[in-house]
Amino acid sequence: MPYFVAKTPEQPLFIEGRLLYGQTENEISPLGTYTDSFQTERKLAQLRVTDEYQYRATTLMPLLDATYTDDTQQAYTDNLGNTIPGQTISLTQVTAGIDFSTPIPIETGTLTLNGGLSGIYSSTTGGTADFEGMRGRAELGINNDLESGTTFRVSIFYDGLGSDFEARGASLGFDMAF
Repeated sequence: MPYFVAKTPEQPLFIEGRLLYGQTENEISPLGTYTDSFQTERKLAQLRVTDEYQYRATTLMPLLDATYTDDTQQAYTDNLGNTIPGQTISLTQVTAGIDFSTPIPIETGTLTLNGGLSGIYSSTTGGTADFEGMRGRAELGINNDLESGTTFRVSIFYDGLGSDFEARGASLGFDMAF
């Protein structure tokens, strides 16, 4: 399972990659009366490039990420004698975008506004999951680092801009050093 991370010496340009492989042993009881076993193989390849630019007090972080993953189920014969064919389901995704982080002046501690916009191309094949399309994602958050070493984080995102896909979410975080 090789991976790497590299940084150019004169610019905060980071390049990272990984190649993962795994196998699973699965059991299924389709009618609740018997149990079948089958195997799968999974692969993941990812390459990501990020950079960092300072524009006044704001840090801009462009990114490019390409990911490919697949899951291949081996063919097997169930306990009723039926041949269950093998299948491969794959996902290719390319993301290009820019994140930002900017401080907001406050009297004590540090308040930071962060977020980003990205365009995402996805393509899935196999099973009933065939899909190909583009969408956008937006995220906005705030971090409050107190002088006591405590950090509060809150962020929201919307994924699916310009498409039929829709996902949204929020996260809340609290860290305390002691």
